Amino acid sequence: MTEQHAYRISGSDNRPMLLDVTLDPSVKNQPLLLFIHGFKGFKDWGIFNDYARYFAAQGYCFVKFNFSHNGTTPETALDFSDPEAFAQNTFTKELYDVQQVIDYVLAPDFAWKENLSRELFIIGHSRGGGIALLTAGHDTRVNKAVGWASVAQFGNWKNSTLEHWRHDGVIWVENTRTKQRLPMNFSLYEDWLANADKLDIHEAIKNVKIPVLVIQGTNDEAIPEGAATTVRNYNPKWVTKHIIAGANHVFGAKHPWDEGAEWPPHVQELLNVTAEFLKNR
Repeated sequence: MTEQHAYRISGSDNRPMLLDVTLDPSVKNQPLLLFIHGFKGFKDWGIFNDYARYFAAQGYCFVKFNFSHNGTTPETALDFSDPEAFAQNTFTKELYDVQQVIDYVLAPDFAWKENLSRELFIIGHSRGGGIALLTAGHDTRVNKAVGWASVAQFGNWKNSTLEHWRHDGVIWVENTRTKQRLPMNFSLYEDWLANADKLDIHEAIKNVKIPVLVIQGTNDEAIPEGAATTVRNYNPKWVTKHIIAGANHVFGAKHPWDEGAEWPPHVQELLNVTAEFLKNR
């Protein structure tokens, strides 16, 4: 029987982050499976708790968390109630947050330490996929990595956007579900510029010597067509791609999600392919 337990740790700028651990406490030797949400995302979006239970039922200790600056708070974990934090987010802050989570779950005093194996797998969706790929390239503790509808590179802003962004110091993005407009400070671009080498997914992946899987749908409305092929071409020896015909950016899922609802076929394919990769390669 799987259980889910919630924790709070410190992230970038000492801001609190919520994380939860889903596992079957009767099972020993469980690989850690860390999930990273994407841009304008959060750990409890839509179907993500179904994903946690799915992998926990297969013998994984599934960990997911909210980035410190994703715009939610511990008290309002399902809403972007802190637009100021959202505005201050950067890629390096997200990388730091991931390191904090990994350090926490691999620590000797982690609550479920006795249930764990020595393996660490990482999955990221969309922008979180890019963070997962960077982490796989930089952190030798990661044994396998998966990108779901992942970006292939950061920093692909149009010149017109940059001019406007630099002039105003902020641009606004819309949460298409709620129509809420969220600010992004120009410091995000400055962070990318100052840390371009560290944030280069191409460089990170071309040097990996661990199995990597990238999955993308042919109807992905958010990530450019061919992104999965681009990532695979960074390192064909270690990177495998899987294309899901007709799948959109979230593989047919939505928010909110009715617990117990039947999964869309694209979600089922996504999970089956991912589980097979983690188990067998």
